[in-house]
Amino acid sequence: MICSKNFWDTVICLISKLENESKVQVYEAIVINFGNWESAMRMNPSLSSCHPHAHIWLTPVYIDYIAKKYTKFGENFYILADHVGEPENYTLQNANELEQNRIQSLRYNRLESRMEKLESEIADIKQIQSQILDLLTKQITK
Repeated sequence: MICSKNFWDTVICLISKLENESKVQVYEAIVINFGNWESAMRMNPSLSSCHPHAHIWLTPVYIDYIAKKYTKFGENFYILADHVGEPENYTLQNANELEQNRIQSLRYNRLESRMEKLESEIADIKQIQSQILDLLTKQITK
């Protein structure tokens, strides 16, 4: 998506149209998100496929412009009023998801493998212990 000329042409056209109409700065940032928590497939954490999408972080000035422009019943209709403030920190969410879902899964698999190896070694030790006990018993009974 981010490599697509068509995507960026669309974003630039949209922002230009909004800025020409409002005469204020429309956006603070354009954020590309690849996180699978936004995907319909988020219920299966082992899937790595997800859909990318973009967020256009609007400026408070533009949100105020929109709120004043669109009125309902003679009062200001603040459709975006609750969305002013700090945007989601997708970098932190991506890092947390990576650590919690993928890295912990790898750690669990390693621990499981080590436990299987230890169980095998314990079984070998028990077998040797049994053989030693048998030899000692034979020696004592002679």
